[in-house]
Amino acid sequence: MPMAVIISRRSSCRPNFATAPLRASQRLEDAAEGKLKLGDDEASKLKAALLSSEQVEALSTMKRHTDFNDLAQKSELGREGVKRQVVAAVSKAQQDQQRKVQTQEQQKEQKQRRGVRVG
Repeated sequence: MPMAVIISRRSSCRPNFATAPLRASQRLEDAAEGKLKLGDDEASKLKAALLSSEQVEALSTMKRHTDFNDLAQKSELGREGVKRQVVAAVSKAQQDQQRKVQTQEQQKEQKQRRGVRVG
């Protein structure tokens, strides 16, 4: 499968720094509704992770850019924004693949060692 297809299926133009405050907000809402209990320390960390109104407004603007083409053509970041997202996505995919290969190699070595002991 071509790398471009993998990137388009797995990644989003929404940067990671934008999703953490959304998750924090959801957890705080769930706690307020009684769906889960938070410790004081966790609640204070989640509150600190929330965004200001200006940041929320900026994210709303970013959400309009739903794919790499929109990001390149309509965003203030332009091609540089696309480049950052693609480089990050490719780097992550390469790291994931490298970890997978290393794990498979380690498992293969362990099986070979076990086979030598038994035989």
